[in-house]
Amino acid sequence: MKNQTIHRRDDGTVDIDFYRARAAHERSVLLRLTARKLSRAVRKAVAATVTWLTPPHRPLPDPGALMLMAGAAVRHPKV
Repeated sequence: MKNQTIHRRDDGTVDIDFYRARAAHERSVLLRLTARKLSRAVRKAVAATVTWLTPPHRPLPDPGALMLMAGAAVRHPKV
């Protein structure tokens, strides 16, 4: 069995302010950790989106050369 010590005031009542302050501290720690994890996930998602949306750094090939390469691979039916 676990023995618990209860915080009490001088008049013998339960020190609710002590428990309220401790709960507020635990909530703030949990909120801070959750926000940190969420911000990491959001940062990764934004970086992936920006990477996906930005154009490539290399120059695009000449459209005419691209059509020649595509035309070489496609056989046209004889009319």
